[in-house]
Amino acid sequence: MGTDSDIAAELQRQNSRLQLLLSLTNRITSNLDLRETLRAIAANIREVMQCDAVVISLLDPTSGTAKLFALDFPHSKGFFREGQLMTTAGAGKRVLETLKPEIVNGFEP
Repeated sequence: MGTDSDIAAELQRQNSRLQLLLSLTNRITSNLDLRETLRAIAANIREVMQCDAVVISLLDPTSGTAKLFALDFPHSKGFFREGQLMTTAGAGKRVLETLKPEIVNGFEP
């Protein structure tokens, strides 16, 4: 059985996840503009997961390339921009092939 601090930490993680789901649901149902909704979702995910960036790209069916659709990367300094076409390699390619999320620690081209 876990200690009180272990139980408290797990409850905090669960609470954060539930807050994320509530926030995402509210944003999705209150805004019908896809790009604005995805930007809000990316910002929420980055905040809850405490990561440096969240990128949402959608596959262009005609070209087969991924297009960066929403970006929440406050310190990007222009490295990435919405609308940019991206080749799918590394983690992005694996995600598209397996349809399973992947966490990357560091930039992987």
